[in-house]
Amino acid sequence: MQCPIPGCTDSTRPGQLLCRLHWSAVPTELKGRVWSTWRAFTKAVGHRAALVARQPYLDARQAAIDHVAAAQGPLL
Repeated sequence: MQCPIPGCTDSTRPGQLLCRLHWSAVPTELKGRVWSTWRAFTKAVGHRAALVARQPYLDARQAAIDHVAAAQGPLL
C-alpha cells in the first residue's frame, strides 16, 4: 500500500498506517490514540460492538493523517 499522505510515494507494509518517515511525525499522544482505538476495534466481539469501536479508530486514524499532512504544508 502507498502512504496516504498526499504526495508521498513511499510504501507501507501490511498493518502500517503511514510510511516510517510520516509515522515518526505523528505526536506520541496521537500515536497512542491510534493504537488504543485499533486494539479496541480488533478485540470487539460481535457485529454491533465492532461497529461501535470502528468509528473512534477511524477518527484517530484520520487525525494522524491530517496532522502530518498539515505539518507537511502544501506540495510544491
